[in-house]
Amino acid sequence: MEALAAGHAPPRPPRVHDLERYASDWAPLVPDEAAARAQVAHALAARHRLVRDRVPGIRSALGLDDDAVRAAYAARFGAPLDQVFAARVPIGDRLRWAAHGLVTSLDRLPPFWLTVVLTVTVSLPVSLLGLPVAATAMGPLPALALLALVGLVMSIAMAGLGEGIARSGGVRYRHAFLGGMATALIGNRASVVFTTTGGVRSGLSLLAGWIGLSITVAEVTHTPRGLWAGMILAAVVLLLARGSKLALGTVALVGVVTTVLVVLVAVVALLHAGPGDLSHAEVPLGDGNEALDKTVGGHSA
Repeated sequence: MEALAAGHAPPRPPRVHDLERYASDWAPLVPDEAAARAQVAHALAARHRLVRDRVPGIRSALGLDDDAVRAAYAARFGAPLDQVFAARVPIGDRLRWAAHGLVTSLDRLPPFWLTVVLTVTVSLPVSLLGLPVAATAMGPLPALALLALVGLVMSIAMAGLGEGIARSGGVRYRHAFLGGMATALIGNRASVVFTTTGGVRSGLSLLAGWIGLSITVAEVTHTPRGLWAGMILAAVVLLLARGSKLALGTVALVGVVTTVLVVLVAVVALLHAGPGDLSHAEVPLGDGNEALDKTVGGHSA
């Protein structure tokens, strides 16, 4: 809609999934005449493959189950209206419709639960991909202890940030960003520190996800890491150059899928863990495994 309002071509032509998802929004624009509705149905069927049980919104918006529309279609085109629906659906279309159903379900979640899904599924996979690489030398137990400490500090900080956002009129009513909120609450100079820190943190998070994803895919496929890093960078640059925007439901679906895959990888790794893998520890300024073995031996004695 932004592209059409500016007189530009849309980033991509609308698909039948988009028409179905937003059927309730364009339904008031449909003419009341049965002949006009039949004509629109015929035009849609010429451009898209309509699956009868997958397009309840389009059927309702055009009144395709009404006898008057059916009669108008038969009189205009000399065939029953049911011909606009595909008799056979390829496997690819079935998969796309299944993904559409999941995206629509996520997109229709209440704001609170959609925020929970986005927070957990979008940020968790990046952390889980980068953490094993960073914690390999330290060992799992010290890494978990450090992660618990950092998580506690971050939880306190996020609670304070959430309180500030809830009390900020600029964020709630004027769509201000965090920089504007910080300027209003703590002043311009302090806001520079806040926004700079936030930008560095976001950049490091993206860098960690980029490196972690490249290393993970390279190890699984036994291919060069630089190849995957270049492909990911090219894909991101292409998306930015095209000005593509992903719906929240699509982002949530990708996050859910990646989170499930990461959990499965973690389960497989635990099943194949050896007796010394979990007790390995190389803490800086410590004596490593020898000190840990002496401590365990002293307690057992």
